[in-house]
Amino acid sequence: MLRRYPSLQYALAFLTCAALVVPMSACDAIGSFTEDDEDAPEVEIGRFEMTLSGALQDTLSGLAVFSTTTKEHPDTGEEVTLFGLAFMPDSADALASDAASSKTAPQTWFASQIVRVSDRPDEGEYAFAQVDKNSFPDDIWSFPEESFAFSFQTEDTVRSAVVASQGGTLAITNSTSATLSGRFEVETAGLVHVYSASDRPSEGAITIEGEFKALGGALPEGTF
Repeated sequence: MLRRYPSLQYALAFLTCAALVVPMSACDAIGSFTEDDEDAPEVEIGRFEMTLSGALQDTLSGLAVFSTTTKEHPDTGEEVTLFGLAFMPDSADALASDAASSKTAPQTWFASQIVRVSDRPDEGEYAFAQVDKNSFPDDIWSFPEESFAFSFQTEDTVRSAVVASQGGTLAITNSTSATLSGRFEVETAGLVHVYSASDRPSEGAITIEGEFKALGGALPEGTF
């Protein structure tokens, strides 16, 4: 089983909680997407779709939620705002499940996020940072400020992967306090393990294309 990076787990736990306390109605969310946005992603509100190619091939969908939180640096006292956009399975319980231990048909566990030290991004096109493919940033102070860091982890009975961005683009088509939509294409690299083919993880590259209409949520305290 590949190691799940603690910083990713903390961020996803935080954003999962945020998804459960979204203080808005469906009408509010729909109204925040402009009707004349001809470039709007073709996914339902609060959801994402992504396609994997390269070392792994798959099509995934689920919940999309974004949030920001502000923390004070323990050494400098500087306040840092972290933006996060998380992509998760439909069931929050799936994040904690150990699909690799299942003795039935493959049950894919996956989690992915886009993060940056910043406020919520405006509409426009952004770059993905080149992140150490074997080590996602250890804490929020290590996340990039100009470009975005992308990570993806998946695991089931026959395969697993932990990859991080090596480049690519993120296009935000709508950005409000309630909703955030866009598309992305990101080149990733890291550890990929196909259990039937080898005994240990090997280096692999995965291209991930996706689109989303994420909902914003209130931030629970004490997450980071």
